[in-house]
Amino acid sequence: MLRFLGTLAMCLAVQIAMAENTPLGEKPPNVDAASVESATPAASGESDREFKPPPGFKAMKRGKLVVYCQDDTVAGSRFKTVKCYDEAGLRSYMLAFESRQRFPWLDAR
Repeated sequence: MLRFLGTLAMCLAVQIAMAENTPLGEKPPNVDAASVESATPAASGESDREFKPPPGFKAMKRGKLVVYCQDDTVAGSRFKTVKCYDEAGLRSYMLAFESRQRFPWLDAR
């Protein structure tokens, strides 16, 4: 019975959360155009600065691409591996790392 009530509460919470979302392309009612424009990277000047990798990553050049590599060891192996990411991949990696640190209960492992 308790499991059923928990499932029912979760379904209702999901429906309420989905109902609050605004359709794509619409701005939330309390956001004005000036704040949206200032949040874009081009307006704030982020695109002009050179990308600086986080600590532990080294910039390496592979052909024409610049990749950022980190030494890694796989559990149960004696071999060292190197994981390399391009700038977009490293940004998404750091975003996922930060979200795992902030919300550890959402980790899918």
